[in-house]
Amino acid sequence: IRDFCLSRGLGDVYKRQVMERTVAKVVSKTGTGTVVPLPLLDKNSTMGLIKLQRLIRMWLCSRQAIKRVRLHVQRTKIAFEIYQTEKAYVRNLNTIYEVFYQPLAKNPIIDSSVLTKIFGEIFPLYNLHKELLRKLKEKISTWNYHQTIHEVLVGLLPELKRYEKYTSSFEEGSGILQNLRKSNKSFDKFLQTASRNPRCRQLPLESMLIMPVQRIPRYVLLLKELQKVSPIEQQKSITDAIKSLDMLLSFFNESTRMISERSNSVKKLSVLRSTVSGVGDLQAFQTNFKKEGDAKLLNENCQPKKSIYIFLFEDSLLVAKPISKSKNIIMKARKKFSSFKFSATQVIWLEDYTIIKGASSSIRFVKKYAGKSKKNSLLIYGWENSALRDSWFDSIKNKKDVMEYEKLRSSVNSL
Repeated sequence: IRDFCLSRGLGDVYKRQVMERTVAKVVSKTGTGTVVPLPLLDKNSTMGLIKLQRLIRMWLCSRQAIKRVRLHVQRTKIAFEIYQTEKAYVRNLNTIYEVFYQPLAKNPIIDSSVLTKIFGEIFPLYNLHKELLRKLKEKISTWNYHQTIHEVLVGLLPELKRYEKYTSSFEEGSGILQNLRKSNKSFDKFLQTASRNPRCRQLPLESMLIMPVQRIPRYVLLLKELQKVSPIEQQKSITDAIKSLDMLLSFFNESTRMISERSNSVKKLSVLRSTVSGVGDLQAFQTNFKKEGDAKLLNENCQPKKSIYIFLFEDSLLVAKPISKSKNIIMKARKKFSSFKFSATQVIWLEDYTIIKGASSSIRFVKKYAGKSKKNSLLIYGWENSALRDSWFDSIKNKKDVMEYEKLRSSVNSL
């Protein structure tokens, strides 16, 4: 009936009748096998069906219209939420500047360089979002069914790259802020007084400084909600906008992680200078530190030769041996006044070796270009069990993080 009612007109009705009369067969109840054809509809019946067709079409159209109206109401609600949250965000950035930053800049409670580290790149972001708010307001003031709002964010994607500097320095700035609150009573008292300002809505500075970190993820969530209720013709462009913002987020997170790892590596190198002898000034180790632990140097038959201690960097292994207890009185006296726990024996540059898993929970380092010299052409290190070996093998072989970061950087630069 539905197919019939959706046919194109009266001509289609008659065609359908002829087709059904030709194809359909009805066996009489007498069992004689007589085939009785379906009778043709008269003119009055045909006009009745056409009226029914018209009513069903009107009903289907009204259903679609009601659905579109409902989706537009939801879409309008989300668009206004994007605008209102942006308005509140800009207001909070302005509060940070006027209530916290300006008084601290005029009254030197803390050094200006420290002040810059705490607030980071927040003020270029403030100017950026004032412009974004202005464009959103223009969109909302002329909002209709065919209007779009996501294109405003797409147009400012190159400017949103500024968040990289803020997010990557946020952790350091937060640490400095916490330390200053403990060590500088005047600074802590100022922050407590400023937080009582009605414009802060009882939020401390820490809660306000984290808002930029949360802003891009908020855009992604709102655009995903907007996509669900947008017309089909707009969904592809919204999907592209979401992908671009997700790419920015991944890049910011990777930058933060890389900077954190680099900071930890600097601290580790400082510790190594005082705990490992025979490594000079450690200028060779400029890549990120990854892990450290005990291992065994094995012979070709995978038999233990001696205990070692390994420090793993992204591109190299620093092999050291524990400083043994000496019975010599002079050596004991030297050790008493020394902080060294290990003595460096070798540096292995990973790019010079083919690295494969060996038997007995071992890893084999086979030199790629050994030449005539067989020295260090094969190095075998072993661990207590295969789980430890696998963990070290994955850490040694895994350079995907750096590669993915560089790939993300090139993709973000193309936005």
